[in-house]
Amino acid sequence: MKKMLFLLVLWIGFHSAVFAQAKSPEAKAQNKTALMSSKLTLSPQQVNMLSALHLKSYTMLAAAEKQCGGDKDCYKKKKKSIKADRESAYKKILTSAQWKQWEAFKDSEDQDKAQSPANTPLPKGTKTATKK
Repeated sequence: MKKMLFLLVLWIGFHSAVFAQAKSPEAKAQNKTALMSSKLTLSPQQVNMLSALHLKSYTMLAAAEKQCGGDKDCYKKKKKSIKADRESAYKKILTSAQWKQWEAFKDSEDQDKAQSPANTPLPKGTKTATKK
């Protein structure tokens, strides 16, 4: 009986942790706006505009994910369109200097991701570790 109770608690805890990782569109919007505020010198009006833009964008992405279900191509197309619209709006909200600074930050982030060990290809002939 104790073992069953322990397993039930363990199962609930695991699933709670998994679901806690999925951020809401509101949380994603706040994080993105905070990131941009930390990297750029934004006016209060720009912060408000970006916050509204991010909330709209992430809400649309969540809706697209539900709409497409498991169809990756469908979601990829919608995501690309939503991101393009967001980038276009950035250019209207940010000054040209801020836009250049944001682009430089994104480029450096992309380079960091590309250079991370997880994205480094293994040398030819090298096998990955497998369980036996």
